[in-house]
Amino acid sequence: MPTRIDRRFADLARQNRAALVTFVMAGDPDLATCLDILKALPRAGADVIELGMPFTDPMADGPAIQAAGLRALAAGTTLAKTLALAADFRQSRPAISKHLRVLRDARLVVEEKSGRERLYQLQPRPLQQVAGWIEGYRAFWQVSLTNLKRYLEDK
Repeated sequence: MPTRIDRRFADLARQNRAALVTFVMAGDPDLATCLDILKALPRAGADVIELGMPFTDPMADGPAIQAAGLRALAAGTTLAKTLALAADFRQSRPAISKHLRVLRDARLVVEEKSGRERLYQLQPRPLQQVAGWIEGYRAFWQVSLTNLKRYLEDK
């Protein structure tokens, strides 16, 4: 089964363009600012975001990543906080992309690409034509809401 990264690179190959792959050290300069940076990267055109885990002995990394890791550690970043940061970012992103994917699948939205920007236009379509499609997503949403409830209860 292809991963999100596999699908992203396949999409970029179809567009005949290179990927903008970015790196962010988790917790640098602090967790709140790092989350803001992560959320801004897709809007700025990032295709892939690598989230670095700070650790105490980054000898294989260059000086910039070493310094970022040390700043993150000084700010109190831990493995648990890094994983929570990744989860918070993932919770902030999929709603838009899932909704657009759902609308595209139902052919209720047409996507137009202009460089790195994607524009979406709603298409009028009778509800009867999408009734079967709506039923197909009922289970998907039930699972998603159950997972969200578990996530919120764990916080």
